[in-house]
Amino acid sequence: MHQDLHDAVVSLLRRRPQESVRVLKAYDGRRVLQCCDPPTVVQLELNGRPDGLRFGGHDTALAMLQQRGGAESGACGRVAPQEWMELDREYTQFHQRRRAAILAAVQADIQGDPPLAEYLYRRAIVDAEHCLAIVAFAWDKHPRGRLSAAGPAGRPAILVQRITAGGLLRLLAGDAAGAVAQVAAGIEEILRLLGHEGEQGAQANIVVRDLEALKAHLCAATVQANTKSASDPADASGHCTRMSQPIAL
Repeated sequence: MHQDLHDAVVSLLRRRPQESVRVLKAYDGRRVLQCCDPPTVVQLELNGRPDGLRFGGHDTALAMLQQRGGAESGACGRVAPQEWMELDREYTQFHQRRRAAILAAVQADIQGDPPLAEYLYRRAIVDAEHCLAIVAFAWDKHPRGRLSAAGPAGRPAILVQRITAGGLLRLLAGDAAGAVAQVAAGIEEILRLLGHEGEQGAQANIVVRDLEALKAHLCAATVQANTKSASDPADASGHCTRMSQPIAL
């Protein structure tokens, strides 16, 4: 991955310059994501729910509520207030891990660790789908049709990150043209969503502009990669086995 593409992704997902994320090994060998926003440091599990909690034998609160609804007629209508609060908390956790996973994947790619980068991109895509599922569940079952954090207004931002992770995953696999095509298709998907919601001038929406900028960087990276391959087909990048260093969000 070229540095300018790395910088574009960091800019796309940045909240505050002082934030950082890195992958660490826990004492038992498992990998975790560490997110630092001074003075706060948060550690996120990479499997299951980010805080590591389980609910009624399920990896997530959403899975528990969905299973309950499938097993008992009308059970979803009896979701307790504290369960809705827990589901909203789960949405926030998955949102944080999704964003951090993409940036950690970019850094792993830069540092020559494609297997870790692939895993993290896939993690981000799965987390995006989970967030969308929470939004849909709340829209269907919650009395207000949304939770405090998880509401329909957040879908475009979730889609941007899912599309970004999917495009970069294709680029990692060597399918640069497919990466550009996937981002282009994602832009059309978001424009349809915004149009369905009645937004005027959807092309000027910030999420659409962000994806257009990402597509332009992917196109530029593709040209550079093709030029380099033509002049120096040997892959001299090697592989780095160390864990990723902190990167700015």
